[in-house]
Amino acid sequence: MLTSPSPPPSPPRRPPQWKYDVFVSFRGKDLRRNFISHLFSALRQATIQYFSDNAREDIGEEIRSKLFKAIWHARIALIVFSRNYADSKWCMNELVEILECRKRFGNHGHLVVPIFHEVKPQTFRI
Repeated sequence: MLTSPSPPPSPPRRPPQWKYDVFVSFRGKDLRRNFISHLFSALRQATIQYFSDNAREDIGEEIRSKLFKAIWHARIALIVFSRNYADSKWCMNELVEILECRKRFGNHGHLVVPIFHEVKPQTFRI
């Protein structure tokens, strides 16, 4: 028997407590072994707290919930747009949630920073 996916967890009503300085949304297939590994290394060296989903023990709804909670509790969301970013359902879900948080918590310090990696900004319409 197939069941429909559960709805995403509900976002906090009040501004969240920051658990991470940075959440990075990126297409792993495009960037994990080059740009992102260097970015995470630089963040680590600067002692900047960032969310990383490298554990890979979570799957399906578990990782979705984990990602959304990390987005809510990160002061800055970096969105690394790459050639295939928009082809990923996961990336699109993250992007929507990041933009919702920006609307909801923007006045409380939640920042969104787009990074265009080997693509032109005109390629994407937000």
